[in-house]
Amino acid sequence: MWRTARRLWYRRAAFEEPRKLMEHTIRPGRSGLPLAVAAALLLLAGCGGESGGPAAGASARSSARASSSQGAAADAEWAWLQQAQKNLDAARQQAAARPEDVAALSEELDRRLVDFINARPLPAGQKPSGRFLAALRMKSGEDVHLAHRFIEQAGDYRRAIEIYEAALAVDPDNPQLAEELASARAHRYMTDERFLAVKKGMTQDEVRALLGQPNLRDVRDFPARGITAWFYTRDADGRAAAVWFAREKGIPAVYMADFDAIETLPAPPARP
Repeated sequence: MWRTARRLWYRRAAFEEPRKLMEHTIRPGRSGLPLAVAAALLLLAGCGGESGGPAAGASARSSARASSSQGAAADAEWAWLQQAQKNLDAARQQAAARPEDVAALSEELDRRLVDFINARPLPAGQKPSGRFLAALRMKSGEDVHLAHRFIEQAGDYRRAIEIYEAALAVDPDNPQLAEELASARAHRYMTDERFLAVKKGMTQDEVRALLGQPNLRDVRDFPARGITAWFYTRDADGRAAAVWFAREKGIPAVYMADFDAIETLPAPPARP
């Protein structure tokens, strides 16, 4: 492998993360009756008497109407969520779709999904099923899409891993989330085996296809010299490999790759 023994020390430039979608929190399930049902029971209990009398009957009818209204609202909201998911998937496949429109729909879907799930908490110990499980998996799918954006657009595996871990906390039996988390952890740090695939003369697109998008904080440009450097973190201590590009006929091409480009700073000497 062609590389240099030279070690480079640099201050990593600060780049902003790509505009991320709004994230919302799903509350864990809790035991106990839903508030509407509990309130109805309290009303019935307060009426007294064996038969409950006319007041109890009116209260029961009112509770039934409220329950029916809530059920219709839930059905309408679920229908909206399903259609919004289809519209969003179609928009993401259209090159002509405006990014701001896609982001707006994604944010609204995410928010309403979380509200839909939190409005129907499961009793403690009960496994999710039916519409609740479908909504939970829809939310997890959106979390996977968001994590992919951080990896593909910004090379930010740390943020993607955080998203997967948070999603698994509320959807622990989701095999897709477990697989995505394992993959992100496996690709977070550069390995010598993967780095050896980089060859002199490769374009940035070819390197990106092999090694992935570098973290935006780890890209350095030297305009006066026509050089760009992509740094790939090797471990949690800050060691990094580097791919150097120089413009060849106007197109940046690899002219050097160094797996040992950045080593950690030595420990300070002991105080006298």
